[in-house]
Amino acid sequence: MTRPSHLLVLLPALLVSAACSSDPAEPDGSAGGGGSASGGGSSGSGGKGLERCPAGTNPSRDPNPVEVGAISGLIVDEQGEPTAAGLVQVCGRDVCTQANVGSNGRLSENVGDTRDTPAVKYGDGFEWAKLTTLLGAGDNDLGTLVTVRLPAYESGAALTPGSSSSSGGVALTLSESAHVEVNFLDYEGEEQQGFRAAALPPAALEQLDESFVQAYALSPLETRICPAPALTLENTADLEPGAELELYLLGLDVEEEFAPYAGWKKIGEGAVSEDGATLDFPDGIPVLTAVGVKVKE
Repeated sequence: MTRPSHLLVLLPALLVSAACSSDPAEPDGSAGGGGSASGGGSSGSGGKGLERCPAGTNPSRDPNPVEVGAISGLIVDEQGEPTAAGLVQVCGRDVCTQANVGSNGRLSENVGDTRDTPAVKYGDGFEWAKLTTLLGAGDNDLGTLVTVRLPAYESGAALTPGSSSSSGGVALTLSESAHVEVNFLDYEGEEQQGFRAAALPPAALEQLDESFVQAYALSPLETRICPAPALTLENTADLEPGAELELYLLGLDVEEEFAPYAGWKKIGEGAVSEDGATLDFPDGIPVLTAVGVKVKE
């Protein structure tokens, strides 16, 4: 049985962002409870008088209309088992469609129209990590797409100014003056607002085709923190101490404040710690999304 397709024509950029970023409804079977972010919504918290974080500086791209035909593929979990779990959408910067995914994990959607920078987004950002891949003109066979389950809500760490929040091998260190703006349009419940992270397995890294040695999905998506919290990752790739690194962000937001929509952008540099235990990025990340690490050439 497949799910019906619903078309959303979203003209204002804010509405496009909300519809194409995460499903605002909590998925069935989600675990409740857990830590919450400090503050929430547009008002946020901390920041010593800050009303909101400053806008990002990534320049938006020119319109890129693409006529998309049929889309096919297979959605699997970390163990390679087919799954229909997690929202799958076909989203441009102008129109977003919920795609049909069968109980056998088969993605089959006949789009048959033109969209601005179309991409498939898979994973809902609640129970499953949200990732994306750009679409080309005509029919698109996406092969196998690996989706990754996020930790349960009750394991979420509070995003509190002056403290460190850790999950899934990722730590964020917030300054005393940190201002936190949770994406409350999608993560309405306090139990959803704790920090959660999941490492992407080798199969997921390979499908990203970005030469990442490590990558992680973070939640709650599109949560802003300023100043940007320092980012520390466990060195699961066994990189050499002192190795120089580059940090990339995935653009899931159609407003493209920090990275191009459905694309990756270098956001900073770091290095492997002297003891080889961690990958350290002191300049941090300004927004929660997926992050990838490359060894600097």
